[in-house]
Amino acid sequence: MNNWAKMLAIFSLLLVVGLNSGCNIIGWMAAPYGSDIEEIDKTAEYTGLEGKHIAVLVAATDDILFRHQDAMLRTSRAMSGRLADNIESLKVMAPSDVIDFQMNNPYWNMSGYANLIDSLGVDAIVVVDLSEYRTHEPGNMYQWKGIVAANVTVAAKNGDVPGQALFSQIIRAEYPEDSKVGVIDSDSNAIQLGMLSIFSRDAAGLFYDHTVVRKTK
Repeated sequence: MNNWAKMLAIFSLLLVVGLNSGCNIIGWMAAPYGSDIEEIDKTAEYTGLEGKHIAVLVAATDDILFRHQDAMLRTSRAMSGRLADNIESLKVMAPSDVIDFQMNNPYWNMSGYANLIDSLGVDAIVVVDLSEYRTHEPGNMYQWKGIVAANVTVAAKNGDVPGQALFSQIIRAEYPEDSKVGVIDSDSNAIQLGMLSIFSRDAAGLFYDHTVVRKTK
């Protein structure tokens, strides 16, 4: 019996065994050659925002604002949109209204959480304190690589202490997500859209169950 005949016989045997036992033999055979996409289920780490009226406030360093004047508004829109789209019971204050409040109160981040909640007329606030926001590889203005990093904090007026921080976590996102190097053929707007999409997916995703679809490494 030649090699081809042997392989055919083995496959036929496996097929019969698989059918008789209810196994997905085709899936088993195809597994090594499967998709390079994986789905990762993520569970909410904090669910206290449900049913609340909230505002998303974004803080940024002078260096970030010097390079990207609209970083706060872009980040606020990305976060607010994700939260509103994925938590049905949530009411989110318009990002433009929040930015107006911040511009009219330049020392807002020194007011304390309780005062901010009262001044904005909301039940809770999500504060995104940006520590990184850039669109290029460090020291290489020709290599596009988006990075956003921030500490995400939730404070609410219904905690044991009014205005107390109830949850906090650092989130860091890169775009392109599955590449160790950046890209050459792109532009600032595209990179910011990409990096904020990934950042808001992970940062807003702290507050609801969701599935992340990404390439396998």
